[in-house]
Amino acid sequence: MKSGILSQNDIMNETDKDFELNPYLVRISTQEKIAIKSTVFRLGKKVGISDYIIRGNSTVSRIHADIIRKNNRFYICDNASTNGTFIFGVKLPPQQEVEIFDGDELKLANEKFEFHLV
Repeated sequence: MKSGILSQNDIMNETDKDFELNPYLVRISTQEKIAIKSTVFRLGKKVGISDYIIRGNSTVSRIHADIIRKNNRFYICDNASTNGTFIFGVKLPPQQEVEIFDGDELKLANEKFEFHLV
């Protein structure tokens, strides 16, 4: 039976779990799975600047929002977009990081996404 004290192996295993997070978005309109592979992951229409290009939606801004990873916690930041960024229908203030969690519904203008962690 284990005591309540963590061994060095337990600590390493807990730390390793943090690095196993594989966040992704699902674009609802297309069911596309989008891996979030960078510390700052930009969403928008601008080719060459955005990590994921949102095509076929004129309401999304060129540099709409960023998903930011800090210490294995995730945040979304609206980049002063024209039509806003939302979590479960609540509009986010521009230029402020708001923490997001597994299963959150994100909306960039009228384009819906689901955020997931694996």
